[in-house]
Amino acid sequence: MDPETAAVSAYLSPTDAAVPEGVYRLVGLPDGRATLLLVGDAEGRRVHSGRLVAVSRPALAGFERTDPPAPRRSVSGALTLGYWSVRAFARQLARTPFRAAGAALLLVAGFAADVSSAVPEAAAAALVVLGALALSLVGSGRL
Repeated sequence: MDPETAAVSAYLSPTDAAVPEGVYRLVGLPDGRATLLLVGDAEGRRVHSGRLVAVSRPALAGFERTDPPAPRRSVSGALTLGYWSVRAFARQLARTPFRAAGAALLLVAGFAADVSSAVPEAAAAALVVLGALALSLVGSGRL
């Protein structure tokens, strides 16, 4: 990389620099120096180490531009997020029991009306949609 055209926010990887392998982001260019933040490991996976490396501006010649590291995604992270989302939803429903019961009643009434032939199909579908919408609004804390 040309040290004179270096720009903050560029992603760099060392080619012959005296820093550990990985993906770095250029976060500062103060007074003839360059400050780099380690954002990816040698395989290109994102890391959150907080490790800063300071090199002289001419030492940027030992780096090359690269792509940003891939975001971290895992099945266990998705399962954990799902668990906490369901738990927060249930806790919000428990905080407002009357609203939650009213929304659930609309939903159940819609399903019951759909089973019976006394209520038009469109009305039963509308009750189901309204009940589900009301339940989601109560569970998210918006109603």
